[in-house]
Amino acid sequence: MSGLRHRGRLVAVAAIVQLLAVGCTAGEPGNIEPTPARTSSMAAPSSATASPAGVSPFGSECPNLPDTGDGSLVDLSDRDWVDALSQVPALSQLSVTTALAGLGSDFGGIQEATVFAPTDAAFRALGVARGRELLTDPSAAADVLRYHVVPQRLGPAELGGVHRTLNGQTLEVTGSGEDLTVNGQAMITCGNLQTNNATIYLVDQVLQPS
Repeated sequence: MSGLRHRGRLVAVAAIVQLLAVGCTAGEPGNIEPTPARTSSMAAPSSATASPAGVSPFGSECPNLPDTGDGSLVDLSDRDWVDALSQVPALSQLSVTTALAGLGSDFGGIQEATVFAPTDAAFRALGVARGRELLTDPSAAADVLRYHVVPQRLGPAELGGVHRTLNGQTLEVTGSGEDLTVNGQAMITCGNLQTNNATIYLVDQVLQPS
């Protein structure tokens, strides 16, 4: 786990430097630009992205995953899920916020998980004030992020229903087939991404615990 903690510290430092140097323009929601946790270029979208055997991702954002190399489906399947977050282009803000909240070690110790992962667009939709709070208040960020993790691995057929999250509260998944919604609002835009210890579902909103 020392490698994950080291990467987390590097990502956190990069995010803080960028936040202080660039800042956020007041009155312009969604102007928080995270420092990407990866620098490799993303391959052109393709519906024929290679998948590990038995894996069938679904959703409109899945074709945006790299075809090969870092962040591809095959690559993600070999990674711990905390590490995997930093490899998916659309999850750079989530990866940064996880590191700043000091959750790398806690999350890394979970053997099996289902992660409802807010995309960068989901974080931008929060607006500047809330986005800045999650970047600068580890306690607030930790509570929100733990609400996105269910400590058991759920496949698409098992998603429907109410599930208890790491922060002790529950969330509910409704819908059928590939049309699935979390808490009646957040749509799953790319689901069934497999890492070596979790199943990840990208969502288009940041879930808010009560």
